[in-house]
Amino acid sequence: ALALNASGTTLTSGKILDITSAATGFNTGTMLNVALSGNNAANTGTLMKSTVSGASSAAVPLMVTNLGTGNSFRVNDETGDSDATPFVVDASGKVGTHTAAPTWTLTVVTDNQSSGGIVSEEYTASASGTDFIGQRARGTLALPTGLLADDQIVAFGAKGYGLTGFGTSSAAQVNMMAAENFTDTAKGAYMVFSTTPLGSITNAERMRIDADGDVGIGTATPYGMLEVSSNVLATITSTKYISSASGTDINGRHARGTAAAPSGLLADDQIVGFGGIGYGTTGATFGGTSSAQINFVAAENFTDTAKGTYMTFKTAPLGSITKGERMRIDPAGSVAIGDFTAD
Repeated sequence: ALALNASGTTLTSGKILDITSAATGFNTGTMLNVALSGNNAANTGTLMKSTVSGASSAAVPLMVTNLGTGNSFRVNDETGDSDATPFVVDASGKVGTHTAAPTWTLTVVTDNQSSGGIVSEEYTASASGTDFIGQRARGTLALPTGLLADDQIVAFGAKGYGLTGFGTSSAAQVNMMAAENFTDTAKGAYMVFSTTPLGSITNAERMRIDADGDVGIGTATPYGMLEVSSNVLATITSTKYISSASGTDINGRHARGTAAAPSGLLADDQIVGFGGIGYGTTGATFGGTSSAQINFVAAENFTDTAKGTYMTFKTAPLGSITKGERMRIDPAGSVAIGDFTAD
């Protein structure tokens, strides 16, 4: 046994134990070898231990300085030194589990279906859960600067193996993006959801949630809270499977006031409208109003026990972009057909 005791010694330079070599042919040797070969479950000791026990001490228990190209740290858990799936920290600081050559800052590899994945656990007496957060700045680590509009903040992507490799781009991905130039008081953001079509390796944007919370499916600039756009077929389908006579519902709800303090509708307030907007011959948009529309309208001031309604049906005449009311079903169920005042 070798015991070195430097208690009470002030060590401002030099080394208590120094093992050095200037060899240029250091190929497969080992400068320091600590080994336990006894095969016994009762062997529960510690081969190497580095401890800083002083609570106010700022000493570093273990420091590795690597100016070369080899790994800075390696743990073999199979087949000794030839383990093909070790835990490593390479010369650039990349960490790899079950791989000798990490390709990312952290690369996690497994060949066991039941043990693959990354788990984050939190035990706390609060409502918060675990977080996976990506932070990004322009500039450098020493001098960071704010993001610019449309800069990617973080992405969560999925790559699948083809015939020869994983490829360079994700097959499906969620991007979180800056919606404006970032400052300390303005950090608007949007999210992009992308998938890859059959027979392709190039992903494409399918859905976006913009900075206002509006959702666009097939469009990056949704008009309203939800817009569905397609070059082939833009369809929204609602399906219900239930053992009753009721079918699926598409409902629109309207209240005056605010979400925190809603108030009842007043007579002639529109509850919901279903309209059709068609593209014209010029311009970059469809326009702001529909050419044909069905409106569901309050017929009286609403209370919890009185919610009379009527329906209006409107179309635009030939040669015009202004629709007019053509038919109305009043609160009593009477139907009026005529040319009412255009809106």
